[in-house]
Amino acid sequence: TSRIRFLNIRIKAYTCGSAEARLAFHILQSDENGEGHMRVSVSFTKLADMLDISRASLYRAFDSLTDIGVIERNGSDIIIKNRDELSDVANGLL
Repeated sequence: TSRIRFLNIRIKAYTCGSAEARLAFHILQSDENGEGHMRVSVSFTKLADMLDISRASLYRAFDSLTDIGVIERNGSDIIIKNRDELSDVANGLL
């Protein structure tokens, strides 16, 4: 069942729609402990490839999520400021 859960998460990540939704979903999934903090452990080029978006779209998505106040970014460190709104973005509600 854990493999099925993993595959379902991967499918959702690729079908989220917008770059913002894909990035928001990735951030939420990467914050496994619910601490509200994550570190991007791969290059931004690799992260863009993982999310199946361009690197420019990845930077715009980071800027967009920062501008609406759901995350704060300092280099590769990401702080979740508003988990509920970030979840709404991931689900395509914002």
